[in-house]
Amino acid sequence: MKSRILPLLGLAILLSSCGGNREISQFYHKHKRGKDVTNFTVPGWLIWFGTGLANEFVKKPDEKAALRIAKEIKQIRLLVAEDQQIIPEAEVTQLISNLKKDNFEDLIYVKDGETQFSMMIREKNKRIKNLFILVNDKGDLVMISLKANLHYNEINRLVKSFGKKLKLEKPLKKPLPQA
Repeated sequence: MKSRILPLLGLAILLSSCGGNREISQFYHKHKRGKDVTNFTVPGWLIWFGTGLANEFVKKPDEKAALRIAKEIKQIRLLVAEDQQIIPEAEVTQLISNLKKDNFEDLIYVKDGETQFSMMIREKNKRIKNLFILVNDKGDLVMISLKANLHYNEINRLVKSFGKKLKLEKPLKKPLPQA
């Protein structure tokens, strides 16, 4: 019996790890054990379990909407390096370049002096499958990678509910001054 279970378990682990992005996985595994590097991975089943427990205690519609979105996250990876000499700038640039080749699109990209902020997504069938956030600031690097199955309608509902809660108003339509 054990001889049948072990190969099936190995196959299940292999298949579950294939859903992510190879470039992010390689970068993460290469640098996660470095000096002054903090890292962790939260598996999807733990997120699903946690949102199920939290759902019992949440009453507000915007909080329930946030939990519905969190339930669609399949994995979170976090890597924080406190000294840039650990992770060379060329490797970070190569990672971003590889992600763009792998159908990731920039949502936000800001570079100001030595600070770089990048938020990228990969979509499939009108759903966000991967979200990648990278902050590189004066030698410190933070990388967050999410595998997900996020629907735009759920995200829009959440944004609208928080907008109502914060009482955000639409901007007035004023013509911009001419330069």
